[in-house]
Amino acid sequence: MWVIDLENAPDRLRGTLSRWGVEVRAGLYVGSASGRVRDALWELVRSLASADTSAVMVFDASGPQGFEARTHGRNRREIVDMDGLWLARFEPVRAESYEPSVDELTDDAMAFDPGEIEAGYLEP
Repeated sequence: MWVIDLENAPDRLRGTLSRWGVEVRAGLYVGSASGRVRDALWELVRSLASADTSAVMVFDASGPQGFEARTHGRNRREIVDMDGLWLARFEPVRAESYEPSVDELTDDAMAFDPGEIEAGYLEP
């Protein structure tokens, strides 16, 4: 058994996977095939994926957990093998730092006109 989860996949890839498995919900395909067919499907996913496609495949395998996983594309989760166990490692969210330029600070300061404040606004 295999499961493939796709995000931002082209229609051609989604249509091809629907021939080999069942799309149980948008972008989530489940199927059963030999290891050779499963590996060929994964190579097909990788070749038809666009630059922003993210894919994960999970399939039956012998081992302590009974499955293995493969990933393709950008994802915050990275699947790693730790002493025979498959674990998901999360990348931290990196917020873009923004520092205004001197010109922006000067323009904002110059745009303020104290005369625009209503006299009653400042009274208690």
